[in-house]
Amino acid sequence: MRNENYICNCQLVTVSEIEDAVEKHGAATFEAIQNVTKVSTGCRRCYASAKSLAEGYIDKVKKTKRGGAGQLRLKFD
Repeated sequence: MRNENYICNCQLVTVSEIEDAVEKHGAATFEAIQNVTKVSTGCRRCYASAKSLAEGYIDKVKKTKRGGAGQLRLKFD
């Protein structure tokens, strides 16, 4: 189920878009997520909450995508 709640009102970025940046675009850092979504690039009031959400999701994906010798299957920008 997609979470369409806004995490960034200036750039109109939803929680689901943060998740998609990680899963579909391979973003593995908050800065990479910003490049994909533009989250927290306006007034930056959402910076702390957006970064916390993004890093938590990245960690979650890393734990589920570990393969073989602990290699991560994420692309880095």
